[in-house]
Amino acid sequence: MLKQQTYQDTQVILNSEGQILGATTRALVEIMTLHSTLPDTIFCRAFFYNFRLFMSPCTLVVLLGERFHLKSPKIDDTTRIIWLIRYRVFNVIKTWLEDFFDLEADLPAKGVLMQFATVDLALNMPEHSEQLIELINRKVSALSFTSILNTSNTSERPSSHSHSHSHSHSHSPAPNLARPLRNALRKALHTQSPLPSATISLSHIDPHEVAKQLTLMENSLFCQIPLKEFLAPQESRKNLDNTTHIKAMIRRSTNLVYWISSTILDEPDIKKRAQVIKYWIKVGDYCLHLSNYNTLMAIRCSLNSSGIARLKLTWEIVLRSTKHKTMLETTYRVADSQRNFANYRKCLKNATSPCLPFLGIYLSDILFLDEGNPGYRVSHIKPHQQFVNFDKYIKLSRVLAEIKLFQVPYKLKLIEDVQRYLLHCLEMDIETDESLIYTKSLEVEPKFVDPAIIAS
Repeated sequence: MLKQQTYQDTQVILNSEGQILGATTRALVEIMTLHSTLPDTIFCRAFFYNFRLFMSPCTLVVLLGERFHLKSPKIDDTTRIIWLIRYRVFNVIKTWLEDFFDLEADLPAKGVLMQFATVDLALNMPEHSEQLIELINRKVSALSFTSILNTSNTSERPSSHSHSHSHSHSHSPAPNLARPLRNALRKALHTQSPLPSATISLSHIDPHEVAKQLTLMENSLFCQIPLKEFLAPQESRKNLDNTTHIKAMIRRSTNLVYWISSTILDEPDIKKRAQVIKYWIKVGDYCLHLSNYNTLMAIRCSLNSSGIARLKLTWEIVLRSTKHKTMLETTYRVADSQRNFANYRKCLKNATSPCLPFLGIYLSDILFLDEGNPGYRVSHIKPHQQFVNFDKYIKLSRVLAEIKLFQVPYKLKLIEDVQRYLLHCLEMDIETDESLIYTKSLEVEPKFVDPAIIAS
């Protein structure tokens, strides 16, 4: 009977359990198109997410074409087996186009794809040829149109300066805000003053509402990140356009950290300063309730920074409250970096969507996998031949699959006035110099302070 693969055992490297650790590109293509069995979902995702890292899209089409024209001796059942292999080839291309096609990276393969569809496929599987031709034209046309729009609106991409417009969000002119506060927010946002926070105090807004709106804002950025950006460090660490959306989210989180610090240090009165810290503890606690770990980490980072953590007298007032002390301990326990963020990872493992993971952990995990595992490996059987280190890409695909799982919008009410206010505060000229922040911290609470100042 016709063997379902033409590659030799010397073209793959297996572990003791028979799982593929490494393989030649030809062997990987054949595994994707076996007539009798299909690779599992993880293998397929690993292949489609990462194949551009070890072969070009044009090379993939060539290898699929060779697989399509597999020759075999005249034996019983050959026709059915050949048809199944060709159908697998068609299905791989169809899946690629429908779910994993990247315009910028894959467009050079349009010509060879169309040639395969109009010639090879048309001669052998005409009913599938028409389907593939239509899919190629539709995909390229749609993606080209999207690319034109993005190019003509670069000032709006990514939308780090705009609200989330997901259909899962309900827009509202701030039904939960009192009319005077709503009017003050709008007045602050339309004034020429560089500091709207001088017009309206953050404490006038319910901390739960701030947690919700920050969650919507950061979740919107997270959902916009294409999975290919997480692999960009492997492809090109110097191309700034490769990680546009990731950098937008990092910038937003960084601004949040420093803004939180400024809201605390801008308050000269020690008791009012303690109230600001309590406010952010409440915001963090509700972020935990919303499974928003990214904003939670930013709050924890700010409260744990040297300029804020050293405010011992202020913290003494804060921690007199058992309620706030318990909240703080809970959030700190989840955000603890001990044992490679073991507590956080446990929470994330049990989380369900919607959930906003901490972006920094994903970036660290992917960097660790990338730098700790070479792209190719060598077999002791054929030491002079390079094998794609597919085990590396299996591990990377598991991380990407988890990211994709959580790229789901929250169904929370979007309050535009509050979001515009928060965006204005996050995008104003915030002090980011750690030494200057520490100096300001020393100014509001010198190292030696008369304890009578905080006496109740």
